Amino acid sequence: MSVRTGLGLTPATTPIPAPSRSGLGIAMPYHSDARSSVGGPMVTKSISLSDDEAAGLRAYLEASGEDEPDALKRAAMRGLEAMRLERGILAFREGRGSSEGAEIAGVPRAEFLQILIDRGEKLLTGPSTLPEQLAYLAEQRGDERLADIARELARSRD
Repeated sequence: MSVRTGLGLTPATTPIPAPSRSGLGIAMPYHSDARSSVGGPMVTKSISLSDDEAAGLRAYLEASGEDEPDALKRAAMRGLEAMRLERGILAFREGRGSSEGAEIAGVPRAEFLQILIDRGEKLLTGPSTLPEQLAYLAEQRGDERLADIARELARSRD
C-alpha cells in the first residue's frame, strides 16, 4: 500500500529508493506547494507498508478516529525523535561528548544530560571531587605528599 498525503503534489526529479528490508520504504517522490507552520514549503513523503502493517494502521485509525495523514506524520516525527535520541546516546557512549550527543539528539545539552541521568548512564568515568582527583593524580605521579593532601581534604569534607 502506498500512502500519499497533502495537496498540490507534483512529481519530483529524484528517484524513489527501494523499500527497506523491514518493508517500510520511505521515499521522496512528491513535493507539495503547501506551506508549513514555520513558513517553509511542505514536502510530502510516501511510505510502503506490508499488508499486515496497512491493516494495523487501518485498525488504529478506525479505533482512534484520527485522520490518516495526521497519524502518519505524528508517528514519523515520534520515530525520528526516538532515533535521534538513540543515536545521540550511542555517540555519547562512544566518547563523542555530551555536546555532540545533544546535537545529534536535537535537544539542548542540559536536557540531554538529564536524559542520560534518568536512563542511568554514567556521566563521569573518572574522579568527580577534588580529593578524588588529587588522589588519582598522586597515584599516577607517585607523589606521596599530594596523596597526603588528598587524604586530609577528604577527611575535612566528612
